[in-house]
Amino acid sequence: MNLNFKEKFRKNLNIQIFIFFSIVICAISTAFSIFSAFHQHKALVNGMHESGILLTKTLAYSCRIGVFSENPVLLKTPVEGAFQHEDVLEVTVFNLKGKEIFQKIHGTAKTTAHIASTGKTPPESFSQTEQPRHPPLIQIVEREKEMVFWSAVLSDSAYSVSTPLLGELGTPPSTSHNLLGYLRLTLDKSRMKRQLLFVLFNNLVIAVFFLAVGTLITFYLAQRITQPLQRLTVAAVKSGKDGIFHRLPVENQNEIGNLAKAFNSLAEVLDKQNLEKQQLEDKLWQSQKMEAIGTLAGGIAHDFNNIIGIITGFSEIAMLSTPAGSKLHGYLQEVFNAASRAKELVRQILTFSRKNKTECQPLQIGVVIKEALKMLRASLPSTIELRQSIQQDLLPVIADPIQIYQILINLCTNASHAMQAKGGVLDVRLEEVLVDETLAAAHPGLMPGNHQKLTVSDTGHGMTRSVLERIFDPFFTTKGPGEGTGMGLSVVHGIVKSHNGTIHVQSEPNKGTRFDIFFPSPAGVARVEHKPQVPVPTGAEKILLVDDEPSLVNLGYEILSSFGYQVTTRTNGIEALAIFEETPDRFDLVITDLTMPKITGLDLSGKILQIRPDIPIILCSGYSETKHHDIAKSLGIRKMITKPIIWQDLAPLIHSVLRATNE
Repeated sequence: MNLNFKEKFRKNLNIQIFIFFSIVICAISTAFSIFSAFHQHKALVNGMHESGILLTKTLAYSCRIGVFSENPVLLKTPVEGAFQHEDVLEVTVFNLKGKEIFQKIHGTAKTTAHIASTGKTPPESFSQTEQPRHPPLIQIVEREKEMVFWSAVLSDSAYSVSTPLLGELGTPPSTSHNLLGYLRLTLDKSRMKRQLLFVLFNNLVIAVFFLAVGTLITFYLAQRITQPLQRLTVAAVKSGKDGIFHRLPVENQNEIGNLAKAFNSLAEVLDKQNLEKQQLEDKLWQSQKMEAIGTLAGGIAHDFNNIIGIITGFSEIAMLSTPAGSKLHGYLQEVFNAASRAKELVRQILTFSRKNKTECQPLQIGVVIKEALKMLRASLPSTIELRQSIQQDLLPVIADPIQIYQILINLCTNASHAMQAKGGVLDVRLEEVLVDETLAAAHPGLMPGNHQKLTVSDTGHGMTRSVLERIFDPFFTTKGPGEGTGMGLSVVHGIVKSHNGTIHVQSEPNKGTRFDIFFPSPAGVARVEHKPQVPVPTGAEKILLVDDEPSLVNLGYEILSSFGYQVTTRTNGIEALAIFEETPDRFDLVITDLTMPKITGLDLSGKILQIRPDIPIILCSGYSETKHHDIAKSLGIRKMITKPIIWQDLAPLIHSVLRATNE
């Protein structure tokens, strides 16, 4: 039964609303009752205090002559007058020494006995020896059933017409006085308690009434909300089972009716989407094939980067041994440049396969565009003329070079396709422009300021207005089957937006197409200055080099040895760990590959750092993810670099790591 209720509560919104608001109403009613009872009790107690204080003050004032003369006859009249107050149980008058002068008790023998137990002498705080000139005037003693008021009886000088009777509680009179005696007044709490019970009963009745009415209202509102929703749900479940989305009846014009209208609009959209479903599935299959290619590229990236590293490394060694300016040196430089471009190409593929975040940095995008056009020129048909105009010494922009490369390749590929039949001119321009208010108003989304403007235009067949409105939609393409996925321009649009740029298109049928892309040049970024080439730093420290690729190990040994370092190489992580364990103080630096059989570079680094926490380690990787960088940082690895390694770039890094360790 319990499980059945839990299941109903989980699935029934009506029960949830009813229980929730019932609990809220119950909590409000309880809080209101407690709050009201507390304040009523406080008011009754304060009222009894004020009444007792006033009565005690008046009686003390009236009894001062009788206390002074210690004459019970003079005390009888004022004391009996006090008993006109229905809560008075007892009045006792004492002389200065605490001797009882007069007492009157009203009530049963039980009450009298209880009063006797409250004490027959005044509190010590009324002692004349302790406070001869300013004794306290009134003290209150709380009992379970009674409230006892003790008062000092003072001479006439303490009671002027302008001063309240006996002053405030605990405050001495403003003039000198004589202490004549003491007075004790006892009030019965029974009537106050009856009043309090009556108040509590009234609050309880009000709370129960409020709870009952609130619960009924909650039940009614829950029904009003959930019943139309239930009918709408049943109709929605039935709709679409036969592949057709039927319109739902709109019962009213409130939120429920608006929900039915929204469902009807959604049904119309779904009907239209069903017509395009097969086309989308085909394009999705094509996209999945592209993703599979990226995954495959990521899998072989380690080995491919090792191959590129061997080419670039031995090219560097060969160029160092060849006179600068000779033909052979030029040939080797071309090999090195081609391998470097291959390195960037692999990095781009890995970026797609890993779906990494944009790695933006201050960048001269003109350099990237020139390199991309070099690779693109060979793939263009001879009927297409490639023109370029790249302005020199431009302000850098914050951009990712791989994504800038991707923008240019996508735009130029589309332009080439548009001129495939008749040929034409592909024009690529990069210039710095100052966007003013007029230019910004003519291009929606463009903000005033310095920008780099990349223009890619062609003399192809152009586009109609209807095509122009959809070119940035994913999977939209005018190409035939097998010629494209329709993702290129949507990717370009996304990259431009991620770089805080804007893109604008102009095209007319048979008049070509022009893309203008504006990249903002942020303030505070200086122009990139070409630093003069400095000598490669050298050293004499001892380095342990670990990599599972023998050719890379041999290459590293040759280059690092040429820089003056004493190099020990191993092609197996287990062997490297063993030699380090034997002589841990022998090495000043460890350079290790990330991906190796038997033991990874991260595991090897962790074990080495357990032996020598101060040893600097440089981790090399051909294909690493963000988590590898986080683990390396947590282990204490100093640097992590990406393969293929440009050894002349590695030398300054080694020098800086060793210098930081020595400092």
